[in-house]
Amino acid sequence: MGVLSSSHIFFNNELKEKKDIIRFLAEQSVALGISGNAKEVYDGFMEREAMGPTGIGGGIAVPHAKTDSVGEVSVLIFKSEIPVTWESFDDGPVYLAIALLVPKENPDNIHLQILSTVTRKLVNEEFKKNLFQTGTADEIMELFKELNI
Repeated sequence: MGVLSSSHIFFNNELKEKKDIIRFLAEQSVALGISGNAKEVYDGFMEREAMGPTGIGGGIAVPHAKTDSVGEVSVLIFKSEIPVTWESFDDGPVYLAIALLVPKENPDNIHLQILSTVTRKLVNEEFKKNLFQTGTADEIMELFKELNI
């Protein structure tokens, strides 16, 4: 399985709190076989959140967790049509979380390469507009194909 696949993309309009979304993503990491321990992943996300905002503005957050329970670098995407309060650089709500899950031992720092690639692309207004207009996992996968992650 690659870093991102359509099974890693979730649409949910019920979860309204950052902690609930992070918990959901941690649980999904176990269900998908990315991690063996949802609590470790959740704690990893929250540890990073405590360091400063992962909300990059424009309705997007890029939370990440680095933990021994993650076997290989993976990306999970959570999309909502309802605003989620999330500390961000523009103080606005989040509608899209692009979460990185990283093994603690990651000598190539591949997650930094992915993070850089994704955030550079998110500066492109056309890409962001298209991303927010997607309604299926396949549409999101099509947009992310060009990123080669």
